[in-house]
Amino acid sequence: MINLKDLSRLIAASEDLTDHGMMNLQKLIEALVFAIVRVEARSYRREAEPAERIHEIDRIVHALPAKAIPQAFREVVAGATKRYTTDPKGDLPYVEAPDVFVCRSCGYIAVAEAPDLCSECGAATGVFRRFQGMFNGDNAEPEDPSMLIDLLDENARKLETLVSGLEEADFTRRPLAGRWSIRDHVTHFYDAQAILIQRVSLILTKDTPLLRTEVPYETATDSKGRPAETKEILRMFLDDRKGFTTRLRTLTLADLWRRGHHEDFGLVSVMHQVKYFAQHEQAHMGTVTQLRRAVAG
Repeated sequence: MINLKDLSRLIAASEDLTDHGMMNLQKLIEALVFAIVRVEARSYRREAEPAERIHEIDRIVHALPAKAIPQAFREVVAGATKRYTTDPKGDLPYVEAPDVFVCRSCGYIAVAEAPDLCSECGAATGVFRRFQGMFNGDNAEPEDPSMLIDLLDENARKLETLVSGLEEADFTRRPLAGRWSIRDHVTHFYDAQAILIQRVSLILTKDTPLLRTEVPYETATDSKGRPAETKEILRMFLDDRKGFTTRLRTLTLADLWRRGHHEDFGLVSVMHQVKYFAQHEQAHMGTVTQLRRAVAG
């Protein structure tokens, strides 16, 4: 028998392993859990009047615990089932059923738009998965290169703001046992960006170059050869970011979609890498926010 607890533990274990760079293992487990739920769901499919199925949905959702569904989203679902109970025909207008955004980190559901920071776990906007009224709609809209480049700049501004006013003692404190300090995160941002810049340069100068797997999380806590002051590492990161995004904005669309072959992820374009690293930074932003609160009060 499929057990929700077991499925949840699978996801939790795979998420924990992403902290050790095991992204492809996490991908496999996410796909497994999705497939298991879909396979199980097929056994419940049946021909029935829409009103009967709406009643079933309403009954099941109503019985779910409060912690599983934020009030704002519960109201949207309740409004939808009420409307269909009255007239189980046609589709809901967008105003009654806006897109929803689910935090990949904690499962919090936001209605209509993703917040700047998750109200439950502090994860940034880019960590939210958008659910749209489209078949196969996980990535329904074409990527806008300018928006992704803007996100890199916005991440840099947010990081600079988050750590402003801190002293070196604040940067190096580890209030979360066994976890990185703010200095470690700043260093990780810098190291990861260096990898991104190198990869983009390779893709732009060679035909489908091999992109080696890198593990910047392993060097985040290494102080050898680093500036003594975290503020200097941050300054280096910000300077490199400004130069990099300036260069990206001069590229043609053809250049932005040039590709290399990544050892772990297969064929990846310049924009794939920009998106990957921008969202990677977003995932870290929530933790930096928590650390800021812990060290600065």
